[in-house]
Amino acid sequence: MYEHFFGLTERPFSLLPDPDFLYLSPQHKLARAYLEYGLTQKIGFVVLTGEIGTGKTTLIKSILKAKGGKQRLGVLYQTSFDAGDLLELLLREFEIQGHFNTRAARLSAFNQFLIQAFSRGEHVVLIVDEAHNLGAAALEEVRLLSNIQTDKEPLLQVILVGQPNLRDRLRQPSLRQLAQRVGVHFHLQPLDEEESKEYIQYRLARAGAAASLRPPPSTSSFRSPRVCLAASTPGATWPWWPGLPKAGRKLTRNSWKPWWPPKGNLSKDLTGPRVVWMKSSPHKARPIS
Repeated sequence: MYEHFFGLTERPFSLLPDPDFLYLSPQHKLARAYLEYGLTQKIGFVVLTGEIGTGKTTLIKSILKAKGGKQRLGVLYQTSFDAGDLLELLLREFEIQGHFNTRAARLSAFNQFLIQAFSRGEHVVLIVDEAHNLGAAALEEVRLLSNIQTDKEPLLQVILVGQPNLRDRLRQPSLRQLAQRVGVHFHLQPLDEEESKEYIQYRLARAGAAASLRPPPSTSSFRSPRVCLAASTPGATWPWWPGLPKAGRKLTRNSWKPWWPPKGNLSKDLTGPRVVWMKSSPHKARPIS
């Protein structure tokens, strides 16, 4: 709806993780360098952590998009499963055909796949997103699957991506052996105010916006990239966007009055994609989607 009015080629503030819109702040550049180093050096376990909405999945998708021809990449985005289901999920993800009715048969098939991939010069990498949802038994199963290796390198490399509690999970005594195999660990911090401004401007420019188009200054106060996106969407903020005709701004602002907070009454500790504005009145707080 607003793309045509603002002269955009696509929506700049979609909440979906899109590698084409990856903003490489200094720390995101460093995180990407760590990931690429882990991949090229075939380090057994690599861990990437960060708060909700800091760009972990987008960063991983950019790595997938730039993968080399000799890499076999498998990605698990849904991690609410038991340890016993992991092998079956891996067989599906790496498209290993056959009927395997027992765990021993599934394990043998996966090991054979790794050996054949190595003989073809292929580098097999498993990326587990939302890895903080994995229980201790499932994480231990991942470690056991990575045991098959040559004298010089593992045949399966694993990248674990998750929220900060993944670090706490790996400190558990039962997962000490897995923690000792982690060769690279990077933790993404929230953006600072200047990075937030650059992030929003980068996405606008990537979507074809003119240099004069800028969102409201208040959006740069958010530290999570995902919350920046939600707060910058013209649907929520266009009464304050430059370039919108004055009459249109007034009309739109008036239509938002029942939902909009008094100055300084914005909840600052937002970490998720949904922005909730708190109105100091008898009305209950309502979400702006």
